[in-house]
Amino acid sequence: MLEIERSFLSEPDVTRRPGLVYQHALDWLALQLSGGAQWSCVTSSLLAGSELIHRVPQVSFARSLPPRSDEFCRAMGRQPASNVQPANGSLDAVAWLEPVEEDREVISQFRHWLRPGGYVYVVTGGWLARFLYERRTIQRDDFLAVTEVTRLLTYHGFQIRGQIGIQGLRAVWWHYLSFLARLLSRPDWQDRCHFAMRRDFVSGHVRSSLFAMNCLTAQAN
Repeated sequence: MLEIERSFLSEPDVTRRPGLVYQHALDWLALQLSGGAQWSCVTSSLLAGSELIHRVPQVSFARSLPPRSDEFCRAMGRQPASNVQPANGSLDAVAWLEPVEEDREVISQFRHWLRPGGYVYVVTGGWLARFLYERRTIQRDDFLAVTEVTRLLTYHGFQIRGQIGIQGLRAVWWHYLSFLARLLSRPDWQDRCHFAMRRDFVSGHVRSSLFAMNCLTAQAN
C-alpha cells in the first residue's frame, strides 16, 4: 500500500475497509450514475468521497472537495476530482452523500442545476447509523436524518420515487441470533440465521428510518 494511501485511510473519519453497509450504499449510487449521465456530487464526507472515487471514472464535486481528495486520486492513479459550480440546467443528476446541516444552504440550488426531470440520489444515515463503526469514528454530530432529508427534498419541489433501506432491525436480529447459534454449537442454525440476515440486509420500497443507511431517489417535479 502506498504511504499516502495508508495515511489517508488512517484519518479519524475514515476506516481502512468500510463495512458492508457503506459498500452496498455506494455500489447502489455508482449504479445509478452509470450510463454517461452528467452529474455532480455534494458531500463533506471523506469516507463517502473516497469510496465514490473508487467506483466511478471521474468525480466532480459541486461545492467543496472532501479533505485530501486530490491527493488520494493521485495516489490511486486516478484523474483528480474537480470542483466546479454546475451551470443552470447542466446536470442530469446530483449525488448527495451523507447530508449535514450546512447542506441546507445548497439544496435549493439542486433544481437550478438539474435539467427538467433530473434526479437527486441520496445516501443518508437512518436511526441505526449511530451504531456503525464509521459513524462512531467521525467527529461530527450534525448529520441530517432521513426524515429531514425527505422533508427538505419535498419542500424544494422533488418527488420521492424510491427508497431502499440497508441493514434494518430484521437484519440486526438475524445477526445476533447467529451469534447465539454459535454459542449453542449449532452451525446449522448459524448458517440459516446468516442467510436470513443476508436476505433481509437490503429492503426495497421502504418508508422507514429504522435502517443504518437509506438510499433515496428523488425527481424534480
